[in-house]
Amino acid sequence: MFSRLCASERGRLQGGGVAALAVGLTLLLAGCGLGGGTQGGGDNGVAAKSAQEILAEAGAALKAAQSVHLKGTIKQDDETILVDLRLSRDAAQGSVVYGPDRSLELIRVGGKLYQSASTIAGPQPWEIVPASEQDSLGAFLDLGRIADQMLKPEGTLSKGRTTTVAGQLAIALRGSESVLYVATTGTPYPLRVADSGSQDTALDFLDYSTPVVVTPPRDAVQAP
Repeated sequence: MFSRLCASERGRLQGGGVAALAVGLTLLLAGCGLGGGTQGGGDNGVAAKSAQEILAEAGAALKAAQSVHLKGTIKQDDETILVDLRLSRDAAQGSVVYGPDRSLELIRVGGKLYQSASTIAGPQPWEIVPASEQDSLGAFLDLGRIADQMLKPEGTLSKGRTTTVAGQLAIALRGSESVLYVATTGTPYPLRVADSGSQDTALDFLDYSTPVVVTPPRDAVQAP
């Protein structure tokens, strides 16, 4: 619906070393769930606007936020991916879990992207992701780029019903593959993007504009 944020190519955790990962967020903003925390404020008027106008306001609100907490689950084929990322304007930190013995810790700060994988053999040292691979992996660690993707709907965009998401009133925007829920009170933040055919893939946008403190890992080495 809102354009794929990452290419479907996704690196794999490999024993003895880590390939820079383009994490499986193929469906982010194209069919996932984002549930935001509740916020105060009266009716913001977006429910009365056109689908394109609502989308534009939601994208602008996300881009103007100082930070956001992205958390949820992505179901891809037979694999379940757990995502927990905190993003600010110039930094990010979090984890992506592929299973009981495969996970990836990520840090973006100071213009560099760091990763540390854990496999059945245990955690690996922190690595600096090569510049040539930072674009795909960093696409979902950049608050501004996520907001930009929201402004690129796939297929016809239409308004749905007003509903409640995480205790907050929201208006649904329906696309060819997913549904975006936008707050109708307070700031018109995106609250949820849901796969129109399944709830197995769901990502929440939480804790808007909560400070995110990120420091680079010590003793990180340059990835091969």
